[in-house]
Amino acid sequence: MNGIESTSLLQQSMSSYLNPVTASANYNFMRHACPESLQFSKVDVSFAERIVPLLDGAAFYKKFSSRQSLNENAFDPLNADKFPPENCGYGVRLFQLDKSLMCINVRMSLKIAVETSICLNEIVKPILPQTTMDIIRAQKQG
Repeated sequence: MNGIESTSLLQQSMSSYLNPVTASANYNFMRHACPESLQFSKVDVSFAERIVPLLDGAAFYKKFSSRQSLNENAFDPLNADKFPPENCGYGVRLFQLDKSLMCINVRMSLKIAVETSICLNEIVKPILPQTTMDIIRAQKQG
């Protein structure tokens, strides 16, 4: 294979590799079965390692209401075995970076329809409850 063909092959593989729709599958395949002739720069690998989990998505608990109902207990992570989040007004949602790379789509698990979208420009900072901060501090010390 001459230099032009190998460069073309690398460009084609990188463009399909970084396509948000197929990035996750391609990255996992390439990581485990990459032929020796295809080498990626540290920047490409670093980018892929950061973007793929965002494209795959993550499950989070979403609070359905900001006010506490009389029959709901306040969620306490230290007593989650007694009062799980589902019994305290929370539901599992899948947060996934959109293929446009401009917003995060929120879906119910096992549903295709997008419940809501959050534009990345609107995200300022995460707000963690004091209990969560205390747990993080205790884990760092231990």
